[in-house]
Amino acid sequence: MPLFRHTWRSERQPDGKLLAMVHVSQDDRKSIKKALMPIHLHFEGNTIPQYRGVTEAEVDIKFVTPEAPKDVTLDDDHVLPADIVRAG
Repeated sequence: MPLFRHTWRSERQPDGKLLAMVHVSQDDRKSIKKALMPIHLHFEGNTIPQYRGVTEAEVDIKFVTPEAPKDVTLDDDHVLPADIVRAG
């Protein structure tokens, strides 16, 4: 079963917009798994699901957001046959 690790952060851009950045990595670099990753951006009172392809050992995914997320999680509904953990 593949293992995906993720971290996230958000920062304000020079134009005033907020950018949420999610970093996803796979431990098994010899057998990279491709997945359409469900990414959930959690805001105060609202969660916005997004889907992005993870096709390499490490990917950085960026979202312009209306405000800074309170949290970012992956595969909340456990639809992928994978282990997903928050790194660091």
